[in-house]
Formats: sequence, structure tokens, C-alpha cells
Amino acid sequence: MVAKVLFFISILFFTVSAFGQTYKFEVHPNGRVASVVTDDVIYDLLASANNRVIQELKDEIYKRFNDDFNFVIVALNHGGLNLGGKSVGGVYFGKNYVNKDTVRAVIFSNGKNSINGVVYHEIMHAWANHHIYTEKVIGEGENITSVQDYSHWGMTGGSSTGWLGGFIQSSLVDYGNNSYRVKLNDFKGSYNDLELYLMGLIPVGEVAPFDVFTQITSYRRASIKYSYFTAMERTTYTPAKLDSIFGLPVPSPDTLPKKFKSLILILSQSPLTDEDWAVADEKAKWFEFQGDNGNPFYDTFWEITNGKAKMDAGDLFKSMPFHSFKVTTNGFDKVHLEWFAEPGFDHQKFIVYRVTENEQRWWPITEINTRDAPNTGGIYETYDLNPESGTNIYKVKQIDITGKVKWSNKETVAVFKDDFKIYPVPARNTLTIEWKEGLVIDNVKIHNIMGEMVYSQATIDDISTRLEINTSNFSQGVYLISLFGKQGGTKTEKVFISP
Repeated sequence: MVAKVLFFISILFFTVSAFGQTYKFEVHPNGRVASVVTDDVIYDLLASANNRVIQELKDEIYKRFNDDFNFVIVALNHGGLNLGGKSVGGVYFGKNYVNKDTVRAVIFSNGKNSINGVVYHEIMHAWANHHIYTEKVIGEGENITSVQDYSHWGMTGGSSTGWLGGFIQSSLVDYGNNSYRVKLNDFKGSYNDLELYLMGLIPVGEVAPFDVFTQITSYRRASIKYSYFTAMERTTYTPAKLDSIFGLPVPSPDTLPKKFKSLILILSQSPLTDEDWAVADEKAKWFEFQGDNGNPFYDTFWEITNGKAKMDAGDLFKSMPFHSFKVTTNGFDKVHLEWFAEPGFDHQKFIVYRVTENEQRWWPITEINTRDAPNTGGIYETYDLNPESGTNIYKVKQIDITGKVKWSNKETVAVFKDDFKIYPVPARNTLTIEWKEGLVIDNVKIHNIMGEMVYSQATIDDISTRLEINTSNFSQGVYLISLFGKQGGTKTEKVFISP
């Protein structure tokens, strides 16, 4: 094993493939935001909230990142998010969907410029969905029928307009005969009291009573702020009623501010430009900023929770203690393995395993104790000098000082150890070289016993598996034939030529 000390590269990148598709991940050097680049087809499927592809992307994310994020936020680099053929600002996938230990939700946002308001709306879905029965109206008019709207507040009062809708409770005017006027406010500001309570940030006693209206039979929006409606059902929620429904624990000063962690991932069809990276990193910076950022048009997560919660979007590298495992081969007889393990994570040892396509069992081929190479800078490498001919599959097992195990991704390479023929021997007028399909020979050279090159054939196409060489003009004797693989390996054999 050879350990290397390297200065950390400015942008860490790695590529993975699933279901035949390629996902290239990059992490910005500031560690606040990452990107994933895929092709147009997969981008469009993700932008249309295709369940299978979202699951695939989620699985690939967790091959490279630890399960220590509460929210995974995927923002489209160039927009285009739609659901059921309709353009939407964001899409929420809850805990039951993502099936991970720590994450509460995977959120898709229509663009990297929406890493605030749209995301704050979708974050609230993680707490507020399906708790209070609400209804909404579709359009204005008389003699209408409202429909249930479990995932939004509908016609629900609050200390302010909620991030899932609703009206300002103090603006409610009761005209009698089930007729009302309320004030709507499109400027969200902070989460309202109900939302802060559901997040566990304030005790239930700090939630002022509010009303929920259902069975709405008429609705008219008179201005940007005011709406008039008729509702047959009015339910008042008091702190006691909320406590009987939810029974959330009373937060103590010792548990505040609550800490959440997010992975912000920019989805793109092409590598991010410097400008794209700058925008995404700036948005992530303000997303996690703790305090008043001085911008009335861009609230931080800290601000909309009234300083009772903070969102950590920073240092993604610490969420990637074991990753970037890659395998390369010279094509003939040697395989190079390299991976990155975040320094300071108390790695005890790594064990490299290999299996071939015809085997059922993974075999350990080498073990690396980190004590033997203390100054690696996080980069580890080793070689398999005796790979099997054919397909070789590798993975690395990491064991920390507590005995906790983490596995790398699997990587596959093809080795053509003895998969070529040179005949006839001795050769007379023609020498034929054949090699196995899949092995790409970039160059063939022949030298005589004095070291003089007597033949060279370069730029052999990638699909050829056979080369015939006219040796009628060669002098009788021993020659060295060298095959140069396109991946950099060399194989040399002796052959006797007799014209």
C-alpha cells in the first residue's frame, strides 16, 4: 500500500451510474452546496417528479453522503419543475417515501434561486400535513362547494398568514348568517404560531386560538388583501384542543435553537458554470445564515423561525467520510484502487475485497491499517497485482475505532490477462494477433533483438479484435511484440520469425 499526501482539490467530483444512467456529483469548495449532472432524459423525469428516478437519485446520494441530513433539497439549475403537466414551485416527498433514518423530507425546487421561500413552504409540509382537517375553494362564486385540502391550511386563521396558506385571525369579521371577511397577506414573514408549535419550537400555550372554516359555499376576493366568504362550519382551536390532538413536548431553552441539517443539490443537464456555482453557493450561504441578513426580500431559516431553529447547509465534506472510490486498470495485469476518507474520522483500517463474475464470494485481497500511513491527507491507494482475467468487481470496507463498518460503492473493471493469441509460431510470411472482444489495443510495435523498431501500427479502432502483420521482409530471428492498451497497459511477448 502506498499512501499519498495531496492538497485537497478545489472541487471534489465523482461519477456514479445506475440503471444505465450516469450521475456526476460535484461539491463546491465552500462545502455548502453540491451539484449532480445527468442527461436530458433523466433531468426531465426528475423535473416531472418521476418516482422511480427520484428513488434512484436518492439511492445514489446516500452512496456518497452519510445519513445525517434532515432535508435533501434538489433545486433545478434551469427550472422546469412540473407535476401532472402543471408548473409548480416545489414538490415534497415525506419521511415514508424516502425511508431513511434521519431525513424528514426530500424537496424539489423549481430553481437555484428558490432556495428560500419555496423551500420554506415545502419544509413545513414535513410537520403540518394531515393534522387538521381543512378545506379550500377552487375559484370564486356563489353556490360553490369547498373540497378538502389536508396538505395546506385552506381557510385557517393564525397569528399571521401561514407558510401553507390561511388568513390572519385578528382580521376576521363576522357579519352573521355564516358570512365572514378575512385579511390575507401574501408576505409570509416568519412561520406563524401554529407552525412553530408543530415544529416543536414554542409551547402550545403560546398559540393563540384560531378558527378553521369548512363547508364553504361562497367566496369572493375583493382585493389583494381581503376575502369574503360563507361557511357552514366553524371550528375553534384552543391550546387545550391542540394539546389533546398533538401532545407535543414543551420545548425547553436547553433544546433551542433546534438544529437541522440540509443537503442542497443543484440538478443540471451540464456542468455548472462559475456563475451557476456563485448563485447556488450564495443562496446556500443565506439559507443557513443565523441572524438578520438585512435583506427584506430574502428571509433566512433562522429569521422565519424567530431565531428558534437553525439550518446547517455547511461542510458537506464532513458528511462524506468515505467516498470517491475509483478503480482503473492497465487492461492486462494490474488494477489501481484509490479512495478518499475524511481525515479525523478515526478510521482504524480498510479491507479491499474482490469478486469475479463467476464467483459467489467476496475475497479480501489486502488490508490497510491507517496507523501504517498516518499522513495520507485522506487519500488512500493500493494495487491488485494479481487480478483475475475477465470482469473484476471491487469494494472497500472501512472499520472505525468503535468497530462501526461502512462500505464503499462497487466498481468494476475488465482485465485481459491472457486473452490474446499470437500465431503461427514460428511465423513465416504472416503473423496474426488476436485479442478478446472488449480489450482495446491502441498500438502494436515490434522490435528486433537489438532493440530496433521494425514495425509500428497505431490508432487501431476500438472494435477490432484481430491484426495481421506481413513479416515476409523480416530477417530470421527473435522479435519482441508489444501491445499497448488504450488504458495505458503494455504486454510484451517474444516470437520467432522465419521467412
